[in-house]
Amino acid sequence: NHRVKNSLQIVTSLLMLQSQSSDSAELKQSLKEACARVDTVAGLHNRLYSDGGHSNIMLGSYLRDFTLSTVKAFSNVGAIDVQFSESAEVELDMDRAVPIALIVGELLTNSIKYAFENQVEKNITVAVSLDDDHVNITVSDNGKGLPVDFAITASNGFGMKIVKGLLSQISGSFTQLKLDRGTGFLISFPKL
Repeated sequence: NHRVKNSLQIVTSLLMLQSQSSDSAELKQSLKEACARVDTVAGLHNRLYSDGGHSNIMLGSYLRDFTLSTVKAFSNVGAIDVQFSESAEVELDMDRAVPIALIVGELLTNSIKYAFENQVEKNITVAVSLDDDHVNITVSDNGKGLPVDFAITASNGFGMKIVKGLLSQISGSFTQLKLDRGTGFLISFPKL
């Protein structure tokens, strides 16, 4: 655990040094987002070892804490109400927990950064459920929603590329939910 933490801290430090030496606001933002992704992996490893396990993590309790800490990290956007539900306990190995945490982190970050422009009531909901043979995670907000012409399959944003790549690692699927207001996504992957 100490070796992993130290290695990830070195990566974060190198990214921060590069960010500080850049004059480009766009590069600084990209490097800050890369640091957040490394911190997600570091937090997952820390949780794994602090729980006393070395290969599996309880998905619901981890995602609850992860969602709250991610929202708190963006305290400059104002108060966001977080709702979390878990209808079944799901235990995941690290090979699947890391991609899931990174995917949920991307979706949360997008909601926090883009959904609530000029909005007083800000809500994000994360839910974990289990059907016959799949784990399902929904991430939704009550924000302004995506553009009418937005299509997951056609999106070329860096965050969506990351999500698609990570989904392929866990044989998962990604669906945009039809909501009256806001944006929502369903992540589904085999329970194994």
